[in-house]
Order: sequence, then structure tokens, then C-alpha cells
Amino acid sequence: MPLIIPILVIGLAVVLYFAFDRKRYRGSDGAESKLRPSSEIFIDPGSGKKMQVLENPTTGERKYRQINGKDSEEGDGS
Repeated sequence: MPLIIPILVIGLAVVLYFAFDRKRYRGSDGAESKLRPSSEIFIDPGSGKKMQVLENPTTGERKYRQINGKDSEEGDGS
């Protein structure tokens, strides 16, 4: 009988954790739409691929996406 109380407390803690921390497991919730392409383009030294920086001006969040000549929004033709 004394063992069941700690098990219930731990179980309740796990349930509450996942109930209130769902954002982490849901995905971006449209955050990608708030990212804007910047003029910052570089060659990734690890992969050698051309990358562009996407940034959210409100939060300062930055992500990177691979680009190539025909996908470039700058139209630089490379």
C-alpha cells in the first residue's frame, strides 16, 4: 500500500508535465510564416551548399534554408 502513493504522484506529475508542455511536441504552429528571407547568403562550410538566412524581425529567431540558382529570390543567376 505505501508504494502506490509515490507511483500515483509520479504518474500525476508526468501527466501534468505533458498536458502543460504540449507546445514542444506540436510543431511550429505557423512560426515558419513569420520568418522573412534576409539578404544574408553564404556557403555552408560543412556541406558546401548555398544557404540563406531566414529571420523573424520580432523575436530575432533565425533559421537557414538551402537555395540554389533557380530558387534564389535575389535572382542572381548563380
